[in-house]
Amino acid sequence: MFGRMKLAPQSATTVDTSSTFAIRRSVPKIARLIAVCVITIALGLWMSFGGGAAYGLPVVLIGGFVAILCCMVLVVSTYRLVFGAKAPLTLAPSGLLDTRICASEIPWSSLSAISTWKPQTIPFVLIDIDRDDFWRLELTRSARIGRYLNADLTGRYYICISTSDLSIPYAKLLAAIIAYARAYNPDISIET
Repeated sequence: MFGRMKLAPQSATTVDTSSTFAIRRSVPKIARLIAVCVITIALGLWMSFGGGAAYGLPVVLIGGFVAILCCMVLVVSTYRLVFGAKAPLTLAPSGLLDTRICASEIPWSSLSAISTWKPQTIPFVLIDIDRDDFWRLELTRSARIGRYLNADLTGRYYICISTSDLSIPYAKLLAAIIAYARAYNPDISIET
């Protein structure tokens, strides 16, 4: 599908943009996320079934809401751990493919800008995509929901790439994406 494929080495400092760069998922990161979700769900259930009564209704409701969110994250994380691709993110001369977000490759020529966003502690790479190409992407279910929110609320057409379940540090992922983007789309705007 992508020709010769190289797995992302942990200590890569330069990226060979003439070959395909596959980035593996990190089983320990996913397992850690699953453990945190299970603990948070247990705490939310304890609060909802009377253990949090001393803290008042707002705290119990917030605890229940957080438990529901963690339950959704738990389902998605467990699914990715069991059924997900071993290398969900691939950078190739022809484009970028993140199977967590979409089923089809995004050509470098479709990208208009690369920027970063860091809410709380988890940084994201924001990939701005040309409007027409953005609406043609074959997105996953969860990404489809975000597509409408992103486009309607911000007026920007972008996808977010996180390293929360990848075996590469954020800085190296950002550097690799920028290297490929500059090599195959010299007019791209980089806003880091």
